[in-house]
Amino acid sequence: MQAHIELQPPAGVTTLLRDQFYRWTSDPKHLGLEWAHCSPEWPPLLFLGGRGVAAETVPLITVSIEPLRTHHFEAQTAQAAPSVEAYVDWNWSYFNVFPRVVGGVVQPYWRNMVEFGEGWSSGRIALASPWSSFGAFMIELPYVPMHTPRHVPRACRAAHDALNHLFVARADALVDVWPDAMFVVLASAVRRQLERAKLLDDLRPLNLRMSPAERDLYGNGLTTPVLVGRLVTRTRPRVVVRNGPFSRHANPRPEGRRELGRRFRELVCRPD
Repeated sequence: MQAHIELQPPAGVTTLLRDQFYRWTSDPKHLGLEWAHCSPEWPPLLFLGGRGVAAETVPLITVSIEPLRTHHFEAQTAQAAPSVEAYVDWNWSYFNVFPRVVGGVVQPYWRNMVEFGEGWSSGRIALASPWSSFGAFMIELPYVPMHTPRHVPRACRAAHDALNHLFVARADALVDVWPDAMFVVLASAVRRQLERAKLLDDLRPLNLRMSPAERDLYGNGLTTPVLVGRLVTRTRPRVVVRNGPFSRHANPRPEGRRELGRRFRELVCRPD
């Protein structure tokens, strides 16, 4: 069996990371956000992972609204900020670096991604330590790459142009490496930002009708509306837009999250 070779950051990814690191070191507030609600002292997190995704893999690229500031803020800053090399490693090797920094804790956000990832990858993921499994097929792009204690929509109004430009550049840099990559938006806040920027095209609803037995198995959260279309970028990758993350009323039961992963993966081979 051929050994898996971890992918070094491609040129487009490296260029983006180096540019953002040097912009941040010279002006931590260069993105123009409303900084009363964000943390400029933490460098921008552009990519969560990528290193462990083989070139022949079809990656699941999740799009979140922004990373949340938590108790390990200082530890991650100390990891990422000393040099551009450390910063690139923090981003591209996130699923290796993050668990070393935070210890054995698996936060609720990542716990809820386990079954979803199992459905996408058709493999089992250890709930107690999912990081290497996530790193083999998943990359996350925070639309707002700066950390914040909680999402405040008005904090990014003045930065729309800069955020949209940075999001498009990151998306195209990844699709240049993985042409069949599937982008999955798991937050209504991101959908609103992308719609406002006219970055979503040809959206069509995904049929999520269930039988009574399936509803009992999957939970009502499975029926949270999902749209399928294209991102309006140079590479026009496929995108799935779900009106809610895996939390509260939008969260299916574990088998429902697994079923969503399977259904989203099926779209990769389905013609438009």
